[in-house]
Amino acid sequence: MPPITEHLHKTAHEDLGRFLEGSINSYDHLRNFDFGPDNRRNVSCLSKYISHRVLFEYDIITQTLALHSHDHVEKFVQEVFWRVYWKGWLEHRPTVWNDFVSFDFDNVSNSNYQNAIKGKTGIRCFDSWVNELRDRNYLHNHTRMWFASIWIFTLELPWQLGARFFMHHLLDGDAASNTLGWRWVAGVQTAGKHYLARSNNISRYTDGVFGDDSNGIDAIWEKGNFYNGIYNGDVWKGGLFYKGIISIKKFIPERYKVNKVYKAYNVDKITKQK
Repeated sequence: MPPITEHLHKTAHEDLGRFLEGSINSYDHLRNFDFGPDNRRNVSCLSKYISHRVLFEYDIITQTLALHSHDHVEKFVQEVFWRVYWKGWLEHRPTVWNDFVSFDFDNVSNSNYQNAIKGKTGIRCFDSWVNELRDRNYLHNHTRMWFASIWIFTLELPWQLGARFFMHHLLDGDAASNTLGWRWVAGVQTAGKHYLARSNNISRYTDGVFGDDSNGIDAIWEKGNFYNGIYNGDVWKGGLFYKGIISIKKFIPERYKVNKVYKAYNVDKITKQK
């Protein structure tokens, strides 16, 4: 193994070991907090190693369950296996990926988009996250959800542009998790389900650092008629989902509709191998 690769593997396993010996014990109740780029003690930060196949999901779970009971680390186990689930989901639906990459990315040049990618929207939390993404190539997972919601519902930009922006800058960018995560926030991954950021939620989980400058973030909720949304599998309807005049079910192609997600892993099997 070349020295640089050997060093990378050594560092990855050391980081995994430190997490399993410490922060995993508080992961369940602290994982949703974004304490800022200089304080990631509450999350594993292993995603960059997993995305680049330095560490593997099943190996991580095996090591985790060798040190902890499943009940104690269930949430972490679930999060790791969500990555596996999304990979399998996308592999079985290549048209979803093809539709994403065939989006006309070069034909969008409105001011909202330019302000968004430059971190000049005037929304303090969002602009800060843009700078963090560009400078550090990482965002907390909860923050990625807020970011995507503001991008789609407040700035009224196509989710595809946001997904590509993430993939350009995230060191841990994963085709399946990123693409399907953006689709889920937008409400096109699971019919009738979408994710809307709220300023009070941002304030709570950033420990009060952000959330006092909603600048339109909460305006969607004030519309009072956000219930189905509008998305045509081929045409972006102005980026707005809250008009409530057409059911999303009518427009999502049948191949995009998914049943309620079930636990797509066998923890018992792994536990018995301990």
